Amino acid sequence: MIDNIKFKVNNKLQFEHHLTKSELIDLKTTINYFTGEISNYPKKGRLENLEISITEQSAYLKGSLHKYFNNSLYSQDHNYNDFSYCDIQYCIEELTEKSDIIDDTKITNLEFGFNINTSIDPSIILNNNILMFDLFNHNRDLKFQGKGNFKEFIKSDYSLKIYNKGKQYKKSEYILRIELKITKSRELNKQGIFSIEDLLKIDVLKNLFNRLTDCFKKVAMVDEYTSKNIPNRDILKLKDYTNPNYWTKVRSEDNYKKFYKKRKDFKELILNYNLDTLKQEIISKLNEKFIELLDCNSDIISLNNIA
Repeated sequence: MIDNIKFKVNNKLQFEHHLTKSELIDLKTTINYFTGEISNYPKKGRLENLEISITEQSAYLKGSLHKYFNNSLYSQDHNYNDFSYCDIQYCIEELTEKSDIIDDTKITNLEFGFNINTSIDPSIILNNNILMFDLFNHNRDLKFQGKGNFKEFIKSDYSLKIYNKGKQYKKSEYILRIELKITKSRELNKQGIFSIEDLLKIDVLKNLFNRLTDCFKKVAMVDEYTSKNIPNRDILKLKDYTNPNYWTKVRSEDNYKKFYKKRKDFKELILNYNLDTLKQEIISKLNEKFIELLDCNSDIISLNNIA
């Protein structure tokens, strides 16, 4: 669930003193090549995969909690497996105690998402089925140098990332990663997130899950339709409606009544011709995966408790 994270350690002096005294990590700084003078700051180090950066005014940790867990327990640097609520509990408790930062952090960035197995190749889903977010085109479309496909829809406070996790790690199974990346404190605070300890709260994880699924529901995702028995007039409509440039043109006309009418027509075509089966499959698997990863806590094993 929880992946990349960035947080500030509020008591910088205590944190720095603890790292130095405990010799937990090697803190490195710079040296002037000509004078031999050693700078006090910035200081940098790594705790497993987590990057530590300390300046005269502040201290930050950033990296994947999921990878930190795998590195710490299994000496494996990856995040394609599941990362359960129990794993998160262990990871945060171990990290905060080891680095002496309990109740002393402020989260500034966070990624929350799931690896789900799909019935078809995620590359096909990304290339052919996932079209737009809120009828806007993606901001980033990467290929990971042949290692996988990646689409990101960037908004002001967050972004929705969808990519081929299986291909990224050369796995034979179909693994699609759907991830919400929150980049602003105001969005984090809306979900009840202030410090790293808040990620231990079930209600916070529910908030994040609901935010992720609400975002995914805004994705325009359409099954293959050219082979279906659909009248030509509706085929032509679908070709327009599934083209991001079409919606850019409609918006440029500054006619909101026309825009909402076309958007409604698009939704009705998808429902009338049953073109959302793949999207509904993914939403269902997101629900199942969320419940599965929370099953170490008996209070939340119910879909009715998610909303």
